[in-house]
Amino acid sequence: MSLVDDMPLEREPLTTKTEVVDQQKAEKRQYQKQNRAKHKSAWQAEKQRIDDMTVSELKQYLKSADKAAIRAGMHSFKVNGYELALIRLAIEQSSYRGTRELILKLLDVSL
Repeated sequence: MSLVDDMPLEREPLTTKTEVVDQQKAEKRQYQKQNRAKHKSAWQAEKQRIDDMTVSELKQYLKSADKAAIRAGMHSFKVNGYELALIRLAIEQSSYRGTRELILKLLDVSL
């Protein structure tokens, strides 16, 4: 029995690296979209609850909240080149892995 006889007559088309990367990006976006949708209602309820809190209630919440809870909410802001350079420099000169860690450390107020 030869190997040639066992090969299928039709083969899948060859794919390029770009096609593979594009497919992986699309799959990742779809996963992120599904994950955001899954946690959206819980996040909106929590956000509304926090938005309605007074300063003393916020302090109490921060003392009792689970710091390791799922991160489902998004908060973004626009920066210019100068501000981005400041952020990058602060990250590079610190032990923080990214902007989120840097901002959380800077915002770490005494409760």
